[in-house]
Amino acid sequence: MKSCASECSVWYSNGHRGCTLDQNYDADCSSGNGDCIECTSQPGKPCNDIPKCVVCDMEKNPECLEDTLFVQECLEATDQCYRYRDAEHVVHLGCTSQEDFTTICQGSANCLTCSSAECNRDAKFGCYTCDDCTSVGQTVELQECNILQENRCYMGYDKITKQTHRGCYSGTVPDYDFMELCDSTGCNDQIFPDHLQCYQCVDCTEATVTDVNYCSNTEATGCFMLELYFEPEQSRTLVRGCNTDEQFANCQIDRNCRTCDNDQCNGELSQVDTFCNQCDGVVACEQPIPSTPCTDKSFTNQCYLYSDGTSAMKKGCVLDLDPTMADVCYDQSDERCKLCPDNQCNRKHCVQCDTHTDGMVCVVADKTMAALRYTLCAGDVCRMEITAEGHTKRDCLENFTNPCEPGSCVESIESGSNAGIFPADRRQCFQCTGESCWQEQEEATGGHYCPLYRGAEDGCYIYNDGSTIVRGCTTDPAAMCVGDANDPPGDCTVSLEDLSNSAAQAQTPMTCYADCP
Repeated sequence: MKSCASECSVWYSNGHRGCTLDQNYDADCSSGNGDCIECTSQPGKPCNDIPKCVVCDMEKNPECLEDTLFVQECLEATDQCYRYRDAEHVVHLGCTSQEDFTTICQGSANCLTCSSAECNRDAKFGCYTCDDCTSVGQTVELQECNILQENRCYMGYDKITKQTHRGCYSGTVPDYDFMELCDSTGCNDQIFPDHLQCYQCVDCTEATVTDVNYCSNTEATGCFMLELYFEPEQSRTLVRGCNTDEQFANCQIDRNCRTCDNDQCNGELSQVDTFCNQCDGVVACEQPIPSTPCTDKSFTNQCYLYSDGTSAMKKGCVLDLDPTMADVCYDQSDERCKLCPDNQCNRKHCVQCDTHTDGMVCVVADKTMAALRYTLCAGDVCRMEITAEGHTKRDCLENFTNPCEPGSCVESIESGSNAGIFPADRRQCFQCTGESCWQEQEEATGGHYCPLYRGAEDGCYIYNDGSTIVRGCTTDPAAMCVGDANDPPGDCTVSLEDLSNSAAQAQTPMTCYADCP
């Protein structure tokens, strides 16, 4: 090996090799007919060296890759090493000037070439090759791609056979339902498919393992069970599938459809017993009720509580309701009805009202009044409290944000237990104005609890300026008297006792002038 002063060496068609600064360079390479090839050497590795390659037919010599006797110097300075695997899975190796290469490795033939010494020993492209293999385990081999295949790997899934196939890609590979290609050795080693699996079938009341398959769209994020109702025939059809399926457009969540987001999560029975409290009126609904299944066994059935503030509270199964009332229950923004999916989830209820919007109905919270509204709660705790403005609020515990302060708040767990007068010492006063208000007030007709509660200093008042009479609570937003220095002098009488503003009041006589005869 000669060290060149220049960076380039040259191969000559006459077998001469040397440096581009050699005296023979001009004579050998001046013709410009392409007989000379220049190349750039790396330190210690002259690029114009005649390559050495493994030369063998592995069918005849299966151990040739390990035997140095099969390493030969190529005949041509321009040679490279080659390697290919034929259609009968026999591996061939040699130098590119050999007839085997020049006749076989033409056109689209998949032959690998390389230029370093003995590089065809390891220069190969392989893919994991197997049938019915969702994942690559220790038993799946990396197989060298043959001359008819491409240097690309594939993973394919057949939805009919439910099998995953892997191998080297070629034009003869079937058009699988799902397929991924990649272009590096052994790149098809991932779990495949790796997206969502759902039960997918029509009219399958009881789903079986044969109904499970990967979603056709790899972007699917959930499974569904859908019950389609055909009104003319009064028939129902059950559909199971993925949320990217066309039928999913008919899915009305929690109405005719149920969704989930895990593999094979939509395989539950379509006909099940749903147990709901079924009663009319608060008295009946607060008694122990036998556990009775709903008549309609559809998986879409749910329990409900209906309370609109005009009629008695009702509880039952939503599929027993007429379409108009059912629509109210399915509308999550409609406060008149609440749904819940679990057995007997409508057993407990709480009063739901606010004196700010519901007035005296919420002050008294009398369960015999149809105007009192009820609701279902996520938990079992009812609550009633006095707000900072003096209003009374009754609802489920989860609908309050502030902690329960003793004296202004009570929590309880019995159904409807947040009803009744609260607090117990809430002031009662006569409340009136006009002609009938001048006379002494009787408890049976004029006594009312004060709408707002401030505390022990709440009082009753009489306002009488001689011509106008008003009786009420000092906590009323438009109170004429509040029991402080700002009250009109001589016109206000305030007391801190219940119904203490009942006394008859004198009206200043009216003086009239008339012409006398």
